[in-house]
Amino acid sequence: MSVSAPRRSLLKYLVFFGVCDVIMAGMLLFSLVVAGSLLFVQPSLDLSFVITLEILMGILFLLALFLVIFLSSFAFFTMGRLLSHKPTLLITPQGIHLQNLPAVGSLFLFWNEVASVSVITAGQSLSGPIHHLCLTPKNPVQFLSRFHPLRRMLVRFGSVATGTLIPLPQWFLSEPVEHILTQIQETFQEDLRRDGVQIVRPSSEKERL
Repeated sequence: MSVSAPRRSLLKYLVFFGVCDVIMAGMLLFSLVVAGSLLFVQPSLDLSFVITLEILMGILFLLALFLVIFLSSFAFFTMGRLLSHKPTLLITPQGIHLQNLPAVGSLFLFWNEVASVSVITAGQSLSGPIHHLCLTPKNPVQFLSRFHPLRRMLVRFGSVATGTLIPLPQWFLSEPVEHILTQIQETFQEDLRRDGVQIVRPSSEKERL
């Protein structure tokens, strides 16, 4: 079972991340210019005011720098996903292959490494709420040890919205996440039961059932 990425949606988000990156880079440059200009201010200015402004510009600089790195990583993986001819998801009886996903990149997870597969709604886009197909590793510490420290930080930050370390946003998938979840449950039922993988459906869908 394989799921590809919708190219039009990827292109739209690539432009979005690029614009946000430029804005954050502008903030970064602004904070550097302001902080640098304070070194040449008139001595009549209050020293405490100058120090306070320097601290605020330093905080703004660090925040903008982090956002530039974070948004650039999303743009990088979106570009990789756009150029790749491999499916975003390749699901087999052994496990799940992931290709060029935000933060986590490309990797393979055996079913016995997965605690649950779920659908979580988190965040908002112009077209409505963003649905995610989420994978929760059984051993988060072991999973995070695959990445270097900076990548690990991006993976943790990317998990804030959904509470899971591997969220796959709908715009990375050509099929609705609810349909993918149903297909996984029906096609790999024996493999999921063998390795104790839970299928967690949205609460609204549970109520309908």
